[in-house]
Amino acid sequence: MPEPRGKVHVPHLQAIFWALCAYALWVFYDTCNKLAGQAGIPAGEVLGFTGASGLLTLIALAAKTGNLRKLRPQKTQLVFVSGLLASASTFCNVIAVKHLPLSLFYVCVFSTPLITALLAASFLNERLGRKKTAAIALGFAGVVIAIDPSFDSANGSIAGYAAMFISVTSAALSWIVLRWVTQTESLWSIIGVFHLMIIAASLCSLLLFERAAAVVPGSSMVALMVGAGLLNLAARLLVTYAIRHTAAANVTQCNYTQILWAGALAHLIWGDVPRVSLLLGATLIIVSGIALAYEARRADKHSTG
Repeated sequence: MPEPRGKVHVPHLQAIFWALCAYALWVFYDTCNKLAGQAGIPAGEVLGFTGASGLLTLIALAAKTGNLRKLRPQKTQLVFVSGLLASASTFCNVIAVKHLPLSLFYVCVFSTPLITALLAASFLNERLGRKKTAAIALGFAGVVIAIDPSFDSANGSIAGYAAMFISVTSAALSWIVLRWVTQTESLWSIIGVFHLMIIAASLCSLLLFERAAAVVPGSSMVALMVGAGLLNLAARLLVTYAIRHTAAANVTQCNYTQILWAGALAHLIWGDVPRVSLLLGATLIIVSGIALAYEARRADKHSTG
């Protein structure tokens, strides 16, 4: 998808549609990663296929659309920090999704906007206010209810939770850094550096921690992991395109539709049945996220109008 030049009018509903498609693709991407992990493929190897297939496809798209020069970042250090944080989040997601039920994994993912709001108040001096603070508190309450510490047998392992904590923190930090990066960098350089960092993380993991666990995957598993990489690339391109043509709040609200896809796929593939506490917690997190998005849109209108 070529980067838009100048102002191109795209209806808000069309942009939101592409955002919905992006978040749906990410659920299928994570499902592929979970299947690969359950088949005994180490996280580093899964990430290697994701990074390589995504980067090669991105280079091919850039060459076809005449954007090869845009793959080179303008401010290298800042872009690499952004890529490092995003790749750390992706790496930990691969570990977490292996050890947590898919629906619960996404409920934890939904805490990212809440952490982002807290970090923005700390690093960007964004005012929280009573309504934002209440929304964040409601969201964290939803996470605790959804995880349900008293129901250990169905809630995955400590490794899954630890990886999930690192993932959402890294993701939230990456969003903060991206607010600066997108002012000077193109879509191509941001996503290109992200895939380079994914490949670097994959090599480090395989060489330092997973050398003995590395396997030679069969053709069907290679196809699954390459397909996952293409799904991830497509989702990143679509959500970036969407956020260029509608308010960020409109895009972030689409994130919560993932629980529907995740619940359906988890039931079809693994026979998971969502617990009442999971549904209640997810509802609180969704309400919290929508409230934060509403406050962000209102602040935007106030500052521009």
